[in-house]
Amino acid sequence: MSCWKCSIRLCGRRGNSLCRVQEPQKLATIAKIAITAKIAKIEDRNSWDGNFLRIRISSIMSLRFVTLSGVPIEITQLRWPFHRSTSGSDWFVLHGRVALLEDASKEKLHAEVAVAITQTMKDALGSLEPQMVEGMVVNAIRKTIDNGQLAFLKSGKLQPVHVTSRYYSFLLKKVQFPTQSEQEALELIKRRVFWLGQKEPVDVAPQYDCEYVNLSPEKMLELARQLAKEGMILLEGGSAQPGDGLRKEEASIRAAMQKGVDAGIAATKVSA
Repeated sequence: MSCWKCSIRLCGRRGNSLCRVQEPQKLATIAKIAITAKIAKIEDRNSWDGNFLRIRISSIMSLRFVTLSGVPIEITQLRWPFHRSTSGSDWFVLHGRVALLEDASKEKLHAEVAVAITQTMKDALGSLEPQMVEGMVVNAIRKTIDNGQLAFLKSGKLQPVHVTSRYYSFLLKKVQFPTQSEQEALELIKRRVFWLGQKEPVDVAPQYDCEYVNLSPEKMLELARQLAKEGMILLEGGSAQPGDGLRKEEASIRAAMQKGVDAGIAATKVSA
């Protein structure tokens, strides 16, 4: 998550982050987004300091996820806001960067992305503000990786990510990604815990994951309990770390990751 005013990235790797903007209303909105998405909490509020209202946000988690195809990623940059395409087409564009997790690749492979959304989708959503569409953007990036249409490179070649009507229900008037099977959701939870839960417990049913597989948090937690009974994960509340059973699957998990990465490079016919 980034502050679209000052472009400061709220990232857990830097511990507590201090975001300062000249407009307190904007900062309050940033904090609200972070808290609503359950990735941050307000630690304290300070009064005016010069021209800035400061709000310290703690417990920040970066945008780290695993795709259904098994690729662990971190979305390191989303340069808000969306802007109208300079090509004159009926698109709005958001630039960003997605990288392979360092634990998955020491080569610092990444993809520069241009997330595009049509006027029709903008009208349906009502707003392209981060609090309305960040989850949709994140999951559209993941779907593009799943489809083998995003190549992770050492270079900075810009690659398209399309947010289409397939990710929106006009009947229900809400964002709706395709529903995944229980087996696919189980694999996603396993891989999420393996890649993201090594150092500390990780949430097994985060909001964006539930939207990605179109399953309720309750269903995701039920599946996590099933994995816990099988010795795959160590579950406490809604968070988990790898169990002995999951550690034994490391080779297959890394193989799935490599297959997903290779598919993107092959399909886009791009090389580093």
